[in-house]
Amino acid sequence: MAMTGPVQFCIGDKVREGLRVGEVTDVGTVLIEVKTTMGTSRMVCPWELVRLRTPYEAISSDAVLE
Repeated sequence: MAMTGPVQFCIGDKVREGLRVGEVTDVGTVLIEVKTTMGTSRMVCPWELVRLRTPYEAISSDAVLE
């Protein structure tokens, strides 16, 4: 099983932390600020987050669009 490095987050990334979904609003050296869909800002560790793919990212570069 191949191991990958740590996931890098950028402001504007859609993320999930447990049952909460939100958007990255600030990236610090250790913590990441996420504004949830309920409007609450939270500081979380990057290893607690899962980046959500947007429909645009789900289309690979070699996909054929009709």
